[in-house]
Amino acid sequence: MRACKSRLRPLIVNSGAMCAAGKDVTLFRTLAGYVEVLACRLGMQIPDLNPKQADMWQTRVSSHAGKGIGVGIGCILGMFPLLFFKDDEKKKKKKEEEAAAREEAAAREEAAKAGIAETQTLVLAEVGK
Repeated sequence: MRACKSRLRPLIVNSGAMCAAGKDVTLFRTLAGYVEVLACRLGMQIPDLNPKQADMWQTRVSSHAGKGIGVGIGCILGMFPLLFFKDDEKKKKKKEEEAAAREEAAAREEAAKAGIAETQTLVLAEVGK
């Protein structure tokens, strides 16, 4: 399973912003019809407004507010997968710690060959960083 993830990951990461936006638009335009059908089945109706009512400031404000809230919720849902990318930072930190431990072990080994005491080895390891 891990091999599949590692092979697919470059495809996901290397996808450009415009490519991702295009895929999203295509996906959600196809789903829009289903959302409208679902809304009708739930009993929601499209308001039947005459031109004068559609031009009222209350209608325009509520329409734009609804669109803004919808875009905001969509953005929050779109950022949800970012919660799962913290593992990369942890892996990087772990690799750095392992590298530091290897360097310290190598310094101790060199010091042991040269006959230097343990306390002097730690000082040499700190100076080398």
